[in-house]
Amino acid sequence: MDKRSSKNKQYMAIDFLIRKKRAKLNQYIALEIKQNKSAASCIRGMMEDVCKISLVRGAEDDIRSMWSLGIHHALSETELKNAVIDYADDYNVDLAPNCIMTKEIKDTRFAFTIF
Repeated sequence: MDKRSSKNKQYMAIDFLIRKKRAKLNQYIALEIKQNKSAASCIRGMMEDVCKISLVRGAEDDIRSMWSLGIHHALSETELKNAVIDYADDYNVDLAPNCIMTKEIKDTRFAFTIF
């Protein structure tokens, strides 16, 4: 993914790189996916992924946007959105309020959150 060097890693892996139809060959949308029974742990991991992707410098590929999708036990929509906002503050991540969605998965005890 990029030429950063750290203690143990020279390259970064992203779960999915998506290219829009007819977009330039090196322009992508990054999608990171997390799954955890605990909604809080899931959202924390999602924020860590957002921070990880923001470190990409000098990459050969152009990441136009980054999305994080988490699947976790369901809480109320308000509780989940508040958790996302709280973790965004903790990790200093700037999220647009209209880009946060959380919804229960029908006939399960789970929900998904995407931002």
